[in-house]
This record gives sequence, C-alpha cells and structure tokens, in this order.
Amino acid sequence: MKNFKIGFIGTGNMSTAILRGIKTDTKLDKLKIFAYNRSQESKNRCINEGLATSVDSLKELIEKSEVIFLGIKPKDVPELLKEISPFLSEDKIIVSMVVAWPVERIVKSLSNNHFNKIIRIMPNLNASLCKSSTAICSNWKFSSEERELMHNLLNSFGSSYEIKEEDFAKFAALAGSSPALILNFYKNFELLGEELGINYLNLKELFTEVFIGTLKNYLNSSDSPQEIINKVTSPGGTTIAGIKVFNNEKIDSIIKKAIQAILEKDAKLS
Repeated sequence: MKNFKIGFIGTGNMSTAILRGIKTDTKLDKLKIFAYNRSQESKNRCINEGLATSVDSLKELIEKSEVIFLGIKPKDVPELLKEISPFLSEDKIIVSMVVAWPVERIVKSLSNNHFNKIIRIMPNLNASLCKSSTAICSNWKFSSEERELMHNLLNSFGSSYEIKEEDFAKFAALAGSSPALILNFYKNFELLGEELGINYLNLKELFTEVFIGTLKNYLNSSDSPQEIINKVTSPGGTTIAGIKVFNNEKIDSIIKKAIQAILEKDAKLS
C-alpha cells in the first residue's frame, strides 16, 4: 500500500480502537496519522499512546491529510461540516463513522459543491485487535486506485462488508452494537462465579476461554448452533434444565427487542 496521510477528527473510543488496529499492521508502518479533538484530554490520551500526531486546528488536519475520518457525535456534524467545507479539495476522502448520517446527507450538508468522495463505515471496538466487522457503503466517486487503497485501509483493522445503505442500520445494530450486547450477557457468568464461591479461579480467563472455544467450535463445524446445543444437552440432564429456563423466559424475544430498540433509536436520529 502506498504511504499516505490520514487524519482523525474526534479521538473517542472508536477512533482509538481503529488507530490501535492500524498501528499493528506492518504494511502501514510508514503511514502518517494526525488527530484533532476539541477535548484536549481525549486527544492527549491518543497522542501519549503514540497513535497519532497532534494538530492544532481542523484546517491544519485537512491540509495535511488525504483521508479524513469523522469520529464525532451526530449532533455535532452540521457545525463541523460547515467548518471544514472550505478546506476540502477534490482529492480528499471523508470516512464517516457517524451514526444516522447517510452519504447523501453529508454531501448535501457540505457547502463545497465540488467535494463528493465519501465513505460511510460502521466498525466495532474489536478494531483494536484487528477483528472489527465493518460495514461500508459509498457513492464511490473514486478512481480504481483510490477504491483499492480504501478497501486495504479499512481491512487493516478487521474485515469490511460492502452493503446497501438502506441496510446500514440493520448491520450496525447486529454487528456494531453486538459486542456490548454479548458482554452484557457474558458478564453474568463472572458475577455468578463470584456468587457461587469459585472466585479463587481466574473467572475472566475461564469464561473467555469457554466463549471463544465454543464459537471456534461452531466456526469450524458444519453443524448449526441448534445441532451443537443438542450435542451438549441430553434429555433429563443438567444442561437442558438451563436451556428450558432460557426458552420459558423467551430469551430469543428479548434479543429481538434489544435489536429493534437500537433500530428505532437510529431512525429517530436520522
């Protein structure tokens, strides 16, 4: 990949996770990265970790960067786009991580009528381990070289999936929000381990090994999840007693309601 320069506007959790992932890619070791955040404390955490070089203004960041990542809150987007629009030349590329801001909405909000190179992405925090499942969509007003370059960059912190923009919120709910939902489920195993008095063990190590091993088993198997469940359980056994509680409490319905709540919130923000 050619050496080029990228800038991050916003240095919150997601931007930091992506930067950590990018930094582990040896093909990008000469990549120059700049960061800007109005919160000096947030920016300093990123700079002190050696993830990026600080700049003092949005104008400086855009002038120094070929690709600009937007990692800000939806409510701050209109003001930001108005501020950066005069500095955007036709050779720049914007990568937006902002929830509920489709590509065309960003284009229309820019006062710069000559700029239209925009990619919308939805990564997750696993980017720090180069394991993000990242949705991407774009108007693809790019050269073939630029398109290849962007795919390589976005795949440097995980795997990218090019999807239709009308499906973006669905992907974001299922893959972007799922780490929090999964950990909300997982944390109960550690808490119950403490309650049941086996906290002399390393519960974090124990249960992450169980979760990772189970998912690897599924990944490497041709069996469906239900078929694997059937192999673990037996009629009248102990595990099936727990599965019956899940079924009686309608855990499937709870998960569906959580995803639907995320989708409804996204619709309100759009």
